[in-house]
Amino acid sequence: MQVEIIHENQITDYLDNEIRDLLCLCFPKDRGVFSRTRYWNQTVPEYSVIIRKDSTLLAHLAVINRPILIGTESYRVAGIGNVCVHPSGRGRGVSRILLSKAMEEATAQAFDVGFLFCKAEIQNIYANLGWIAVNAPDIIRIGPGGTDESFSAWKNDDMAMYYPLTKKSLPPGAIHLQGINW
Repeated sequence: MQVEIIHENQITDYLDNEIRDLLCLCFPKDRGVFSRTRYWNQTVPEYSVIIRKDSTLLAHLAVINRPILIGTESYRVAGIGNVCVHPSGRGRGVSRILLSKAMEEATAQAFDVGFLFCKAEIQNIYANLGWIAVNAPDIIRIGPGGTDESFSAWKNDDMAMYYPLTKKSLPPGAIHLQGINW
């Protein structure tokens, strides 16, 4: 397997199409979005991690650069999104490789923490890789109408997790995403 970190300005049209095809395969209910763009909620990644087996795109993960606020303190987070593995590569530790490489690059770029949202039923996958459930009284995003929305209003069955980088823990308090979730 070949693992690559590709910064957004290095994404070719061909690779963009490959990633969108993989996202459509892995997230069929979101095909309407991913058939047009790989930017979830129009959030442009800082970099992507991809894995190829031979010449086939096997896996993808996007990392966004987002300042968030916890109380009055700003944290620079490496927001993880669009994690997907082709069905032929599942159950082989491919996600572990993706996340490890993403966090290595985030460390090199001096991000404070990694941050992601996942379905509760897969939180153990991330927990086994060192991710920690966020214990905040609230997570706030800027909603589509431009107003603040509480996590409880939009989370569905999602949960938030973080990965310690330059900051080893998060302080208590509400977290403001300073934008839409990714």
